[in-house]
Amino acid sequence: MNPQTPNPGAAIIQFAHVWTADNSVSRVARGLTCRELDALTALFGAAGLPDAAAAWIRAHTAHAPEACEGHSIPRPPAVLPADQDQGSPAPGMDYPFSICGVARAAAQLLGEGWAVKPDDCGDWGTYARISGPHLTKFTIEIDNEDDLLISYRKHPYDVFPLNPQLPQDARQGEEGVCLLFAFADEGVAALAGSVAAAIRAVTGHQTDDTDETGTLPAQTHTAQE
Repeated sequence: MNPQTPNPGAAIIQFAHVWTADNSVSRVARGLTCRELDALTALFGAAGLPDAAAAWIRAHTAHAPEACEGHSIPRPPAVLPADQDQGSPAPGMDYPFSICGVARAAAQLLGEGWAVKPDDCGDWGTYARISGPHLTKFTIEIDNEDDLLISYRKHPYDVFPLNPQLPQDARQGEEGVCLLFAFADEGVAALAGSVAAAIRAVTGHQTDDTDETGTLPAQTHTAQE
């Protein structure tokens, strides 16, 4: 089969989640050369997953040849010029992504039938509505307390779990599900995984392509494969 090529951002997110599974780390890391490991951890860093990079480094180091001099965890992508005063970011450089970008990445993780339609993304990227195989839509936005909120109004025809098992640090409120400890510096991939996991819990919608955390398992390669 010839899978459809995803956009670069979606490809990085999907790759990072597939290759952060524990069995992938233990199976593959020991066979990588130091140069190959550095290239892989750099990609995790670009995806905003330094913890995943650290796990691969630990697994590699445990089986590394004596010539290995060690590896350092990559820093998150720089959002400021190197010579820019950290207290005064350049205009437009404060944040490397938008809420709309997080929503689109979450829809990618949720799988077939989920999407952010062009008209459902705010003009300034500050909110976006995710549509799926239900009549209920989920709006990703920032609430008055500066928390990441998944707001929704359940459609009467949708059948959702009465007591959803929400992810840790997610709280059900009057407007929807609030992710209390979600921060921009986690990166798009991690935030999208949290959003996807919360929506799956609310809807009770699980597929063969994802586990209960909202992430793709190691044996899954592409959604179109």
